[in-house]
Amino acid sequence: MNYINMSVEGNRLRIKEEKISVGGSINYDRCKFTFNDEWVGFTKTVVFSINGDESYRVALKTNACIIPSVCLEKEGILEIGVFGVNDNDVVITTNSVAHHVEKGLNMVGEWIEGDGEFVINAVEEMRRAVDEYTETLSKRVSEEIDRLKTDSDSDSGAPTPSEWYFPIAFTDTEAVSPLSKSGAEYEQFLDFRLNALLRDFPDYVTRKELGTDASEEYMMYSYSFAPARYDKTIFIAACLHGSDKCGLLAVSHFLDCLCREYRNDRLLKIIHDSVKIVLIPAVNPYALKSNSTYNKNGINLAYNFPYLWEQCDRYKKGDAAADQKETQTVMSCLESIKNDKLSAVIELHTSNITYAGRSIFYTRQHANCSTALADMVNNFNYNYNYVDYTDEAVLAASNNAYLSDYAADTYGVNACQLIWSTNLYGGAFTNYCITKYTELIGNTIRVMAENSRFIPKRRPQQFIKHLSWRKSSDSDVFTVKSTSELEKMPISSYKLKLDAPYNITVNGYVELDVTEACTVKINPVLYQQYSSELDFKTRKEATQFTQELALTAGTHIVPVSSITQGFFSCYNFSNDNQYTEELYFTLMFSASASDKVKVTSYAVTLTATPSDVAKPIEVLSPIGLCSDYSADDIPTQKVIYPLGTLSEYDKNFNN
Repeated sequence: MNYINMSVEGNRLRIKEEKISVGGSINYDRCKFTFNDEWVGFTKTVVFSINGDESYRVALKTNACIIPSVCLEKEGILEIGVFGVNDNDVVITTNSVAHHVEKGLNMVGEWIEGDGEFVINAVEEMRRAVDEYTETLSKRVSEEIDRLKTDSDSDSGAPTPSEWYFPIAFTDTEAVSPLSKSGAEYEQFLDFRLNALLRDFPDYVTRKELGTDASEEYMMYSYSFAPARYDKTIFIAACLHGSDKCGLLAVSHFLDCLCREYRNDRLLKIIHDSVKIVLIPAVNPYALKSNSTYNKNGINLAYNFPYLWEQCDRYKKGDAAADQKETQTVMSCLESIKNDKLSAVIELHTSNITYAGRSIFYTRQHANCSTALADMVNNFNYNYNYVDYTDEAVLAASNNAYLSDYAADTYGVNACQLIWSTNLYGGAFTNYCITKYTELIGNTIRVMAENSRFIPKRRPQQFIKHLSWRKSSDSDVFTVKSTSELEKMPISSYKLKLDAPYNITVNGYVELDVTEACTVKINPVLYQQYSSELDFKTRKEATQFTQELALTAGTHIVPVSSITQGFFSCYNFSNDNQYTEELYFTLMFSASASDKVKVTSYAVTLTATPSDVAKPIEVLSPIGLCSDYSADDIPTQKVIYPLGTLSEYDKNFNN
């Protein structure tokens, strides 16, 4: 008999000894299992599936079973898994492993004289008997497992992902220890895993020299993990900053698992056999040793790419777009694989900001992958609670001079950044931290591989909203109070949910009934609640849209106007209401005397024009006095918005 020897430790199923299986064999190929103590008391069932087709279940009476003949009829990939059920309705399942069934001899044909005693019909009869047995058993077991699964789901309240990559736990403290020390050399990181894979899997892993970095000290490399046949290519860039070492360690661990463990993991098997991965392990090799943010020229490479470089206000972005050698090298590498079924680009980053947790920034102009990424991130959060509230992931739209934005805009591919907090799980070099970042990287690759290569750019349309109100009676008015701060007129408030970045303008009028001469302030406020630059407090205090008028008694029609850029982002915090994609409008008033001014009507038009520019709106104010300029002079304009200073987040990120 032909035995495939396998071990089962908890949820992990592995092939210990693999034998050749040939299509057409009957009752010859068998599986033999060795279970650890966690499986004591469980009734065990083996699940077989050939080429992803219908599953066939075989009850284990001993620790061995025959592989159903229906799974060995032809060449293909045989997937094998195990589940167990005990008397307490507890269900334990394993991963599925892949076993190759080779093409076998076709037994159909003319019989040579003298061999007629062998009747091929007997074989077919045996096959039908096995199929009937398998069908009956499959139905009984399927009904039972569906019942138990329903009970389990209802108890937990959490959806269980049908496909999820769990990496083998990283435990190589000895290898990481020298890399965690200051002054670790660039080549040490390559020797950590990548160069060993290059040596051990020459038919699958190759390396290419891309040229030296700006310092001329270090050679930049790309490592290619290419199956014989693939339908997608995913490009990964690590260490744009020298402090992003955890990303390099984690992706190296993932690729090591991809090369060495793919036969024991269904998802790894799919990626290994159908996806080409091209990795630049260190875009900024100079910074690895010094643990610096910047390259030899003092430039932050993360903001040096051509997409929206002019609008980018980040610190040390370079004197011109793509003026750094490293940036040019990455762009050349992308250009060289653009026709090689390029489907996705992933940047790997780390941050020391505790609240960053796990962050994914996907490109704002392409959205077909955002829903799948959101599902993945939410599952990552929901099912696995490790530390505290800081262990939250962020899914946010980006629109900046990033590599990912450049790649998405230039090649029409899915692209995102992974930003991992090194303050989680004991620090960047702990086994657990590397394991969890590997899990995030692996599942991001899975999501990217599952989504289409060809992505139509979002084409949002301009839209107009007209808001109007008029009093229904003398008592149906808004009375303005004398306050130190502007007060909302509730009936004027409006919330707008954006599906893309827009420029929003407001134009209209307010009708006032003034009973006594006084001073009135009016501000038509456009704001985004969770934006650092466009939040309610900032916009309420923005004097460029505020009018302060000295009005006499009587009726007055006052024109109002405002403008803002509406960002489109979706943050998956524990508070589901924190969406910067929601834009608000409200009229605000104050007066020098209470109860002397009543708002009797208003009419405003909100016009939204789509824009993919990072900073599409500038609010300007002329410098100096009116008398400083003659008829032919063009005033010098001061930029009021956007602010010229870095936000606290940007400062921390740059540090």
